[in-house]
Amino acid sequence: MLFSLFFAVFFHECGHILFLFLTKGRLRGIRLGLLGITLRAEYPPSYPAKILISLGGPIVGIICFFLFQHAEGELSLFAEISLALSLFNLLPVSFLDGGNALEAFCLIFLPYERAILISRTLSLVTAVTLWCFAVYLFLFLNGSASLFFLSLGFIFSLLFSKEA
Repeated sequence: MLFSLFFAVFFHECGHILFLFLTKGRLRGIRLGLLGITLRAEYPPSYPAKILISLGGPIVGIICFFLFQHAEGELSLFAEISLALSLFNLLPVSFLDGGNALEAFCLIFLPYERAILISRTLSLVTAVTLWCFAVYLFLFLNGSASLFFLSLGFIFSLLFSKEA
C-alpha cells in the first residue's frame, strides 16, 4: 500500500516537473506541507503554460491508471491510487491542481481582481461542499473522518491564507 501511494505521488509530481520543463519553466525547490507537496517554480510568462503545468500531474496519473489498470497486485493498487489522486487534485480548490488551472484560465480572460475573486469563491464553495459530503459520509454511512478534516483544512486555509 505505501509503495503504491509513494509511487503515485512521485509520478504525479514528476508530471508537473515534466510539463514545467516542457514549457521552459524552472524548478526552484520542493516543499512538504500539511496539505501536500508544493513545487516552487519560476513559471513561464503565459497562463496557458501554467494551466499545462498544473494539469501535468493529473495527466500523468491518469495515464498511469490506463497503463496499469489491468495489472495485478501492487501495480493494480498503484493504478487506482494514481487515478484517485489525479481526480482529487482536479477539484477546483485554489491550492490543488484544478484550482491553479482554473485561476490561470480565468486570468486569461478577466482582469486580475475579478479572476482571483471567482477562483477563490469557487474554491471555497467546493471546499464547503466537500466538507458537507464528508459530514454526510461520516454520520450516515460510517465513513472515515479523514475527508472531514481534510476539507475543513481546505476551508481554513482558504479563509485565512495571506493571498485571500
